[in-house]
Amino acid sequence: MKFEKLNPFNSLFGRVFLWFWFALLVILLSAFFITKQLSNVVEVSAAEAGQIDSGRLVVEKLARLLDRGGRFSQSLRRAGDRRGNTQIVAIDRADKDVRFNFPTPLAGNIAELKGFIDAEYPVLIKLNNMQFVGPYPITHNDKNYQIFVGRLLKREERSGMSRSRAAIAGLSLAIVLSTLFCFALVLSMTKPISALRKASKRLADGELSSRIAGLESRHDEIGQLADDFNSMASQLQSVVENQKQLMANVSHELRTPLTRLQLATALLEDQEVDEKSRSIEQENKAKQLHRIQTDIDKMDKLIGQVLTIAKLNATERTIHLATHSLTHLLSGVFNDGKFEAEANGKELVVNQIPTLSGQFDANLIVSAIENIIRNGLRFAEKTVHCEIQVVSEKNTTSSLRITISDDGQGMKAEQINQVFDPFFRGENQVSENNKGAGLGLSIAKAAVEAHHGTISAKESPFGGLSVIIQIPIVE
Repeated sequence: MKFEKLNPFNSLFGRVFLWFWFALLVILLSAFFITKQLSNVVEVSAAEAGQIDSGRLVVEKLARLLDRGGRFSQSLRRAGDRRGNTQIVAIDRADKDVRFNFPTPLAGNIAELKGFIDAEYPVLIKLNNMQFVGPYPITHNDKNYQIFVGRLLKREERSGMSRSRAAIAGLSLAIVLSTLFCFALVLSMTKPISALRKASKRLADGELSSRIAGLESRHDEIGQLADDFNSMASQLQSVVENQKQLMANVSHELRTPLTRLQLATALLEDQEVDEKSRSIEQENKAKQLHRIQTDIDKMDKLIGQVLTIAKLNATERTIHLATHSLTHLLSGVFNDGKFEAEANGKELVVNQIPTLSGQFDANLIVSAIENIIRNGLRFAEKTVHCEIQVVSEKNTTSSLRITISDDGQGMKAEQINQVFDPFFRGENQVSENNKGAGLGLSIAKAAVEAHHGTISAKESPFGGLSVIIQIPIVE
């Protein structure tokens, strides 16, 4: 992982930086190569008799100088005319060593003459700035040489492309290559940005399934931006779908008591009609009214819970913090929980409450713990265990951790992460004992998060479900 961070291809800056220098290197090498190739023109043709004879005279002069004991390099210089108009090149047939009698800057591409040392008869060889006739064989100190005799060409005599024109060609190639490199670089940056723009527009138009595909392999800022966009779109889609599901569930939960209200009202109307003809016992009427009141209370409670979740999940939520002792804050909740457990033939086991104080919204904390305990008692076989701890992690403030576990049937592992969704009920939770609307744990989650805490669920060591809340203690 550490080496991945050092990889320059994992950042847009590194990519552009390396791309620039790579493109510059390729352009320079290409321009240099094409300039050299275009300027190193070699033309071969048959030599005229006069040219061959002139070259032979120079070679014979060189041979006489060598026979007199002259040094090879000195004899090369003396074999030419005094004005320096005759250029002589000698190539050793054995080791291909090249010697010449003129300044090195004029040498140019004379190495091309090595390709003609095996010619059977002299030919005319025109280089970019010189013209030679050869080869002429000569032997000195048991070494065989091939001699080429030439002269500098006038500007109008030079064939092929001049250096200036070759430089222009190289510059043109550099411009073309730089254009291609810039186009590729810009395309690699604008194409994913264009895809992001189109996906954003589709998302804004209501297509919540819009995602950016094909950028998974990119590890630079653009790839990270695409991942963040896909994550944002997924969360947005999840929120919208949850809101739709919430509305559907609220409608379903309200429809049942409303149906009973309509039925009870119809029965009362029938009873009022019958009362005109005969007397009906007031007891039946009281039962119907009690049922109506019960359903009204249920709907009122449901609406209140939905409003509570909406307020806690609002962007600008306000909580009323005050300093509370944990013992004073939690003892009442646990006492009520023990009473409710005994009434249902169950038991709530609570360890000792730590003696310290912190900043809490008492109503929210009490509501959260109360809902979790009530949920545990609803599905427990016999016992609900509550463990209260104050934990301190390195370089962090202390936190209040409360773990509430039941010994019920539990739920499937893949459903545990859904227990905090509004109106969610697991397969093992659909029973006559579960008469709640499925909002208790959702309210608890919102209350805990309002305190910048965390809430999670896992399999209980006692067989059911464990809900763990952890809230930072601000003194």
